[in-house]
Amino acid sequence: MQPATTNDVSASTRFKVWLSTVTLCTRVVVGVCCGVYLVEAVLLGTVLHSVVCLRPALFLHLPAGLTEVYRIYTAPLFHGGLLHVLMNMMALFVMSIMLEKKMGTMNYAWVLLMLTTVGGVLHVVITLLLEFLNVYHSMWSCAVGFSGVIFGLLVIETSISNDLERSVFGLFTVSAKLYPWILLVLMQFLLPNVSFVGHLSGILAGYLFCYGPLQNLLLPAWLVSKLQDCPPVCWIKSWDSYISDPNFKTGIPPCSICEGLSSLVTRVKSAVTSRGTTAPAAVSTV
Repeated sequence: MQPATTNDVSASTRFKVWLSTVTLCTRVVVGVCCGVYLVEAVLLGTVLHSVVCLRPALFLHLPAGLTEVYRIYTAPLFHGGLLHVLMNMMALFVMSIMLEKKMGTMNYAWVLLMLTTVGGVLHVVITLLLEFLNVYHSMWSCAVGFSGVIFGLLVIETSISNDLERSVFGLFTVSAKLYPWILLVLMQFLLPNVSFVGHLSGILAGYLFCYGPLQNLLLPAWLVSKLQDCPPVCWIKSWDSYISDPNFKTGIPPCSICEGLSSLVTRVKSAVTSRGTTAPAAVSTV
């Protein structure tokens, strides 16, 4: 057997160094999505898509529709083909590492779960609303892919970034705040078969996280600290790829609409409370 050459050793070393820069949650998401695709490609084909995809029409009939909720979480892990999974993972990879380093692995995993859940619910609601309004008919469409979550992460990344502009495919620059919307439109023109509602739902979920109520659902530092001290997580925490919680906060002020709604709710609550404490008026009889 020939001894390993210098080039082989250096390539192996370079790969290990590169792998050490990839954060844990990013490894898991990319690994699972690529692994699921490989299993599909080699053994199953697309036979599972009808079972795992997000099909809004199935949620119409309650309570039977509640048994289909699992689709919100399985659909992002499956993809329609090699190009689909490669494009999604390349779009996710660098951005995911950056966000995980800012948020910490546990908070980032929680954000992914929130975006998946809220994005899936919005996908179903928007599709049914468009069907009801007779605008867009896709109730029976079978949506798969991680791109909805990626669009949500893109909104978060552009919102907390200091960049004022973003390059679109190296062709022209746009305002960083408009970047997700420009990509939404361009992707629809370049790849007509992509799920417009799925991408739109991801963007809206991202805005709910940055400027709306989801911002308040980040795991508090004390809870993250407690969870990280639990035996299974404590072991994982010792891995180099695990990013300890940096007490992440978005630092983004709520949008004026959210502040207005919050103020309105507060006024309504105070009005109801004050009305409940006043003495009831006398009932007049004729």
